[in-house]
Amino acid sequence: MTNLDTEPKGLHSWIKNLATGLLTPFGEKYVPVLPKIGQRSSRYKIPSQSVPAHMLSVTPRHLNNQDGRPLIWTYLGSDDPMRGDSHGTIGLGRSLTQRLDGRLIHVDQSMLNENFPHTKNLAEQLTRLCEKSGHPDIMLGTQVANDLFGTNFTEATAPTLIVSDINESLGDNIQPGRDIVPHHLTPDMIKAAGQEFHDRYAHLPQPVIAVFLGSILFQEKAIKKLADIASTYPQCTLFLCPSRNTDDTHYSHMLKQLHKHLSANNATERVHIESPAYISFKTGYNPYQGLIDRADHAVLLGHSLSMRSEIISQGRSLYVAGEGYPRSLEHYLRSFDKQSPGKPLKTTFGNAINITDNIAAAIAREFDRFSRLRTLGATSMKP
Repeated sequence: MTNLDTEPKGLHSWIKNLATGLLTPFGEKYVPVLPKIGQRSSRYKIPSQSVPAHMLSVTPRHLNNQDGRPLIWTYLGSDDPMRGDSHGTIGLGRSLTQRLDGRLIHVDQSMLNENFPHTKNLAEQLTRLCEKSGHPDIMLGTQVANDLFGTNFTEATAPTLIVSDINESLGDNIQPGRDIVPHHLTPDMIKAAGQEFHDRYAHLPQPVIAVFLGSILFQEKAIKKLADIASTYPQCTLFLCPSRNTDDTHYSHMLKQLHKHLSANNATERVHIESPAYISFKTGYNPYQGLIDRADHAVLLGHSLSMRSEIISQGRSLYVAGEGYPRSLEHYLRSFDKQSPGKPLKTTFGNAINITDNIAAAIAREFDRFSRLRTLGATSMKP
């Protein structure tokens, strides 16, 4: 069997996206046609003939390692660990590992460099990782497609399933039109972050209005309205929380405009502004999760499905500016554009909303199906 770096066409057929629905029925024959959520590796065989359901149910799963547990890689490679897609990969891996009683290995470039410092390239690092910890049965991560050239996966050791879709595709496949995506946050994480935020910022004037920033551009009307609403309170805090997609120039412009409008409202002394720089989050304290738990109100300026999904995941309501949202989320999302500038914000809390576990359940079903078909293929088909 040749290595993947000498067989790019085979790799392309392995990782390409196929335009079928998430749980499209396979009909009478099991053939290598998969939904977007997972691509079966083309480097192993499955039966093309009809497989009765009862036969499949008693067929053991194919596993690449001898410990009897599926090995799952959450693979970030050199991607930014603070990116929304990275958070989704981490959350899915954790949920999938619990569902399958598997083993989980988190793979990023710093981990590979630390464990395999004397290697000549990424392909050798990944090969060494497989030799040390076993070959993955499932690989999750948007960087999988880019980084697998040269890795020594054979027919016997190839992953049964890979998931390399971006967050938006995964979310839309499970619940079309809801505009929510998988993430890594858990109630315990949010609670702990909330306590740390309180310890650091208990002195802030109340209420605290968290202003989460996606790709904010120049939302002049929203910025003015934000200042006008803040001015309606006897005192309050506007706590700005930029993201990796927040342009520094736009962020600086927003701050200048906020101060300008607050001054025009004679509210400069009553409205306190916290405006940390995003770059400080990478090496210091990041208030993002703490704000989700402890802010009295939350506003999202600019586009970010990851931030939207994470903020409402614990059941709190969120104002969104410049974007619509499906009716199915109207209990959680409110239009900041329609909010009266002369009225204070209102926040409600409801049931937690989390698509991560639903996507993990779908991946687990696909893995269970194809790992059993892989066993049948190995025993009933000749190479």
